[in-house]
Amino acid sequence: MDGDQDQIVTQAEFDTVIVSVDVNGDGKVPEAEFLMVFHQATGGNHHQAATDKAGHNIFTKGDHDNDGSLTIPELKSIFSAFDYDGNGKATADEFKKFWSSVSKAIFEYFKPYTPF
Repeated sequence: MDGDQDQIVTQAEFDTVIVSVDVNGDGKVPEAEFLMVFHQATGGNHHQAATDKAGHNIFTKGDHDNDGSLTIPELKSIFSAFDYDGNGKATADEFKKFWSSVSKAIFEYFKPYTPF
C-alpha cells in the first residue's frame, strides 16, 4: 500500500489499492474481496478469524448504503479511519493508533466466555 516505502500512505496510494481491489471494474467491492486485501494489508500473520472480524467491522461501517458492497466513495471514506489528523496522509504512528483499536476488537473476540 505504501508505494514509495516512506512509511506514509497518501490518499493517492490508497486510491491505487482501491482500484486494484475492484477486480471486475464495476465500481463495487464485495466483502470477501475487501477482507482478502485487509488481511494482506495487516500482514497476514494474525489469526484469520479475528482479522476477518476486525475487517468485517470496518467493512460494515464503510458500507453506508448496506448493500453488501463498498463503492469507490465508500472505500475512500475508510481512509479517514487511518488519517487521524485529516491531512490526507496516514503515517506509521496513525496506523499504529488505528491498529491498536483493531487489536482491542481482536482481544474482545478471544475473551474467554464467562457464564452469568
